[in-house]
Amino acid sequence: MTKLTDAEKTQLTKMTDAEKKVFFEAKIASKKALRDARENVIDKLINGETLSDTEKATLAIIKTERAAQKTERLAREAQMTEIKPIMEKVGAGTTLTTEEKAKLDAFKATMPQGGK
Repeated sequence: MTKLTDAEKTQLTKMTDAEKKVFFEAKIASKKALRDARENVIDKLINGETLSDTEKATLAIIKTERAAQKTERLAREAQMTEIKPIMEKVGAGTTLTTEEKAKLDAFKATMPQGGK
């Protein structure tokens, strides 16, 4: 599921459990509808079918997200190339320089679990 906005987080603090249930069910339904719309567009493209204006808008979203994912993947690969020799030093028990330690700490901070 996508991350909650700050406004949604604030709203949730004021909701009852029943309201929270309805809120999250709506979020899930919306996410499923978006997924289904994307799959429909991809299926139509594969089958050589013409897209409606709404489907063309969905295709534009897909393209934008794929471009962002590619950029993110390339950045992560570059980061891994830079961090790999440092990780090898750690694995070998070699002492890191101050700069290497700083790079390693910065890398850990970018990890989803916060480098724990």
